[in-house]
This record gives sequence, structure tokens and C-alpha cells, in this order.
Amino acid sequence: MRITPSPALIHGLIWNLTRTLRFRLYGLENLRKAAALSPTRTFLVCHFHQSILSILGPHHHLPIATLASKSRDGEITTHYLEKIGIRVVRGSSSRGGAFAAFELMKALRDGYFAVINVDGPRGPFKHVKPGAVELARRCGVPILPVVARSRRELTLKRSWDSFRIPLPFSRVAVIYGSPLLFDQAEPSPRDLHERRRQLAITMHQLEAQATRLVGRTDGIPPQECLAWMDEGPTNEEPHPGPST
Repeated sequence: MRITPSPALIHGLIWNLTRTLRFRLYGLENLRKAAALSPTRTFLVCHFHQSILSILGPHHHLPIATLASKSRDGEITTHYLEKIGIRVVRGSSSRGGAFAAFELMKALRDGYFAVINVDGPRGPFKHVKPGAVELARRCGVPILPVVARSRRELTLKRSWDSFRIPLPFSRVAVIYGSPLLFDQAEPSPRDLHERRRQLAITMHQLEAQATRLVGRTDGIPPQECLAWMDEGPTNEEPHPGPST
């Protein structure tokens, strides 16, 4: 029998952990650049699922909308995110994807910053799916890649994403990368693949930089995270919705 922790317990644990972390934010000028490129002054923030705890830390109670799956884990996530002031849309690529895409588009136009983990909800690990790129294109807003690394962290190596938990009182580097803005014309499968590849390369480079900033040396992604980029477009790519 699986024991599900209460939302209040999850919130209390993460909230108290986050209060001890020492965040350093880099690339803040890119937030202004992304807003200037957007007709709504909002944009799509993309991150890897692995680092969500560190990335959430300095972003409580901001006008943010994000996705949570319709699974039991998604229910726990939803309760926590709503506690810290984030608007949650329920859905994923496998359940409720079309509705989730519509609601995130609406949130962007209503003045929210949309946040998507590009490899969620279940991987493959650091495999950038089409949803984020297509959502940004359809809304005409830029993508702002963001990464985070903690000086001391626990890695759950048996989880699909090697989930990282920053340890108390750690120094955490959060980097906002340069915004990416794609043409609004519908791309060919090859062009869509290239856009996903460009976003992935940018995020890996930023993560390597964040790793150095906190004094770690493990910033090189494993080969299995990179292989998809050289495989070319597949039949998953023509008309996707959000994938997180």
C-alpha cells in the first residue's frame, strides 16, 4: 500500500527548507529582454524537471501559471503550488493536454508567466519535448530558459529525472538565459526538431555555468540526455500540445 503524505506536510517541509537556502540570481536583465520581445509582456519559462525545487524557491507569490499532471503525485504538487501562490493548470501530454494548452495560452494573455518543465511529466530525462516550443510559437511569446544548481544537494538516482533536493543552508545559483523567440509560422517537423535542439543546448550550457558558479564539477550531462538531438524529427513532432 502506498502512503500519500498530506499536502500540509509537504508544504511545511519544502517551505522550511527553502527559507534556509541562499539564492544567487544571474541574468536578471534577460527577464526585461524577454518582456520587451513579448506582445503581452509575459513569456514562457522553461526548466528541467530535475531542478524544480531549487527553481521554485525565489519565485513564490508571483503571477505564475504552470502545469501539474492529473496523477496522484500531481494532486500533491497542485496543493503545494497553490499554497505558494502559483496558478495551476491540470493536464499533461497524455491526459487533458488540449485543455491544458488552452488554459496556459489564456494565462499568458491574462498577464501570467507560464512555466513548463520541458521533459515532464515522466521523461525521457532532459529530453526537450515539443510542447513548450509550440506553445510559445502559437502565443507569439519568447521562451526564457532557467536552470539552477545547489552547492550541496541530494540526488535521487532511482527516480526517472535523478531529482535534486538542495540541502539546508546551501548556496543555490539560478540563471535566467537569453530569451528565444521563434517565428510564428507553423514549422516543418525538421524545423521544430531544430528549435527543440536549440533550447536543449542552451539549457545544458546554462546548467554547466550554474554548476561552476556553485563550485561543483559534475555539470556534464550524461550521453543519454543528448542522443535524441542527433536522431532527427519523429512522428511525435508535427502538432503537439504542452508536454508537462
